[in-house]
Amino acid sequence: MKGAYLLILENGRDANLTVGYLGALFMKKGFYVYVGSAKAGIEKRVRRYLEGPSRVRWHIDYLVTSPYFKIRYVIKIEGGDEVEIAKRISSVLPGIERFGSSDDRENRSHLFFSESNPLDLLLEMIKGIGYRNLEVVST
Repeated sequence: MKGAYLLILENGRDANLTVGYLGALFMKKGFYVYVGSAKAGIEKRVRRYLEGPSRVRWHIDYLVTSPYFKIRYVIKIEGGDEVEIAKRISSVLPGIERFGSSDDRENRSHLFFSESNPLDLLLEMIKGIGYRNLEVVST
């Protein structure tokens, strides 16, 4: 399946985390939503995050390898456009500036914060865009 995916991660405590060239970031306790895409296949990309990347390559790798962050849900969206989805999420959740968006000229972030679990909000939003072929995986 090609398209976009959302990782919903839970951060169990306030923490300072160094993320590549972004440097030190203060990450509040709560939930984070990462928007990504996979042109070669969502399954392979998501498996990489769930199993733990062999090397830290992208901003999200710093979170999935942190002992404070746990992936709680994955939403796979067949044919999903990560730029459009990130734009919609940014209208309701605050973004972490420049995180994961270096190749996106429209959005300033692909990582968003929520104090509570945003799963229902995200599903409603994705369906509101018009995407119907999605899969939710609880980890």
